[in-house]
Amino acid sequence: MKKKVWIFLALLVVVMSGVFLWSSFNLEKDVKKEEYVPAKTDGFETLEELENASECIVWVKKQGEDDPVVERRDGRMAYGYTMSDVKIQEVFYNTLGNEIQKDQIIKIWENEFQDGDTVYHIAGYEKMKIGEEYILFLRKSTSHDCFLTRGVKFGKVPVEEEPMSTFARSYQEYMNPSVDSIAAEARQKYVKERKD
Repeated sequence: MKKKVWIFLALLVVVMSGVFLWSSFNLEKDVKKEEYVPAKTDGFETLEELENASECIVWVKKQGEDDPVVERRDGRMAYGYTMSDVKIQEVFYNTLGNEIQKDQIIKIWENEFQDGDTVYHIAGYEKMKIGEEYILFLRKSTSHDCFLTRGVKFGKVPVEEEPMSTFARSYQEYMNPSVDSIAAEARQKYVKERKD
């Protein structure tokens, strides 16, 4: 009887060790390195400055995204981006005529992209999450059929305040503190306006 118990315990240890090693291996495969990429961007001190610099201000819901685009020069990564689809839920301000209308799906150039096992964040930008809603302060691209957020990070405001990501905590020293205060003010103004 004792022999059967010892055999059972030995098999249990082997199985549990195998499960642990397998899950550790798979977790390591999914872990991606994240890098902050410094970039010169427009900065804003107030919500009013951001509004005045925008060609349109819209409430959107992210629908999906294309594969990242990575441009290389001499075999090295030069720059990249991810093109995302958003559906306009509400138009607060628009100088672009028929290019911006409620229920329209538009392309947004997002300054985060993955190349291999590394995710690059231009000026600390983090992509919108699919299914989530945002207030976007936009300008039309002069080179692509899409729109760009003003001041990179300034122009993307989650409708629901999000907890700080692991990436943002790691690179907090590089982040402009005005971004968070302007985002809070924008939420206060535009979320309230839409609900009233």
